[in-house]
Amino acid sequence: MSFVIMNNGILYHAGEPMGKHAIISKDKLFPDAKPRFNSGYMREIDPTDGSVLEYFDIDYFVEYDNGIEGAPTEWQFNGTKESDIFNDIVWIHGDNYPGWEVIDRAWSRKKITFHECTGQFLKKTVYYRGGKKLARPQVKRVDLSKDEFKRAFRFYEDEDFRVLSEYEGEPFLS
Repeated sequence: MSFVIMNNGILYHAGEPMGKHAIISKDKLFPDAKPRFNSGYMREIDPTDGSVLEYFDIDYFVEYDNGIEGAPTEWQFNGTKESDIFNDIVWIHGDNYPGWEVIDRAWSRKKITFHECTGQFLKKTVYYRGGKKLARPQVKRVDLSKDEFKRAFRFYEDEDFRVLSEYEGEPFLS
């Protein structure tokens, strides 16, 4: 999950560290932030807090046609250590398709290169906006170039807290 937060008139982006509703910063930006075990500060937050402008999740997808009839052409990219788009490696997972590495009875995977993908996009699912839970999550799809996809992945997967004005032009900041 990610947050967009307003603090002292400045917009910030924060990732969700270790599955907690919290923000991490190198400096003590909030008076109630607690020292973090390794460095910096951590402040737990509530998505209904008025300073949380958006609370959302980002999912990454690549488009790849594996040539098997009936198989999907859109594959969720989970960004594991094995899948490294920065080194042109992508693992896609699906049903047990012929020629794929079998993981278990109903699951297999295939290693492809990022340049083999015919497209890539993000889906942003917003759960809270302006401190209020939405009646239904809002989902938005944005198609990106390979470079934009890499930049967005690096931006959203970073758990650190940062000023948004330094990253103008990133997807979903509006």
